[in-house]
Amino acid sequence: HIISLNPSIFLTDDESWPTLYENVRDILGMVMIHELGFYATHRASHEYPWLYRFHKVHHEYKVNTTLAAQYNHPVDYIGSILLPFLMAVVCFHSSHSISVFQFEIWTLVANMDDHVGYSFPWSPVRWIPYLCASTDEHEFHHSKNLGCFGSKIRVWNYLFGGYECYNKRSTENDVSHKRK
Repeated sequence: HIISLNPSIFLTDDESWPTLYENVRDILGMVMIHELGFYATHRASHEYPWLYRFHKVHHEYKVNTTLAAQYNHPVDYIGSILLPFLMAVVCFHSSHSISVFQFEIWTLVANMDDHVGYSFPWSPVRWIPYLCASTDEHEFHHSKNLGCFGSKIRVWNYLFGGYECYNKRSTENDVSHKRK
């Protein structure tokens, strides 16, 4: 077996629950791996025409709505949504099932938040300033079909590029506002 599951990850007695530290560690680890996988597959979906033909279905929505969050071609869904999620869960295969469940809820909420079309200041997926991406970044991505390839964590866009067009637009907007 490549991965063997420990049956204790499904137990719910008091001794089997993860500690707060274990729970937070595993969820944050899964989030970072998921975000890396999503960034890589999402960027590839824009850079390779044979992948973009599947991903462009998702981009039929130029303005984000919650319907757009789950509107994917099956090939794009498997590559950009399911694969990064499974990659994170496999890397943290010894995590308790409650941690995996909380991670799954986080990914669903984050995806809906990306596509809601409004930036809720109280959104739990943006509680860490400067680390968490804004709805505006994903709105830019859908309207211009450029950059901002990450989902909720900015780290991979900063490390591997993804904000060039977005930052250029922000700079141009600042200059045009100063002229007025």
